[in-house]
Amino acid sequence: MKKEDREKISHLFKQEMLSGLRHHYIKKDSSGISVFGNYHITKTKDGCYRVKQRSWMENRDFISVKTAMSYCVLHNSQRTDSAVKLYQLDCRLSSINLDIKIHTKGYKTKKNSLDLRLIQLTKLEEDYMKKKQILLEIQKHINTSKNEQTKIFETYKKTRYKNIKNSTPEDKYIYSSTDY
Repeated sequence: MKKEDREKISHLFKQEMLSGLRHHYIKKDSSGISVFGNYHITKTKDGCYRVKQRSWMENRDFISVKTAMSYCVLHNSQRTDSAVKLYQLDCRLSSINLDIKIHTKGYKTKKNSLDLRLIQLTKLEEDYMKKKQILLEIQKHINTSKNEQTKIFETYKKTRYKNIKNSTPEDKYIYSSTDY
């Protein structure tokens, strides 16, 4: 067999494996992060992270890349209720962060009377308590998405050798990370 033919066959097998992997991997490049072949996360000019999908009419913006990634994992694993809740919590968190900035500025302003500054301080304390609660809920959803992502990868890892004709369960140990 010629070297060119061997390279063509090798390339064909790699392409076939990669097409199957497309729905199971996360890739970062210069344009952003591609998640499961369906979602694309990019950083906007104002520091937010925008999640795009071809079938969506509008994009979703998140404060951190961690919550954006968690949203994609939850949405991809058909846990849309958790994904929507995570998006709402992220929106509430950005609102609370704005309230904290406003109340901090009001508290630090020397022109305001002592009573007004004490009111601002009380509101600031309430905002910090709300933020703490929101962050705890977001962390729960992030942990759920981590578990879902682990399930996705483990399921693919267990079944990948079944996609090839005439393979046995022992064949799963033949593949290495350099095959892809």
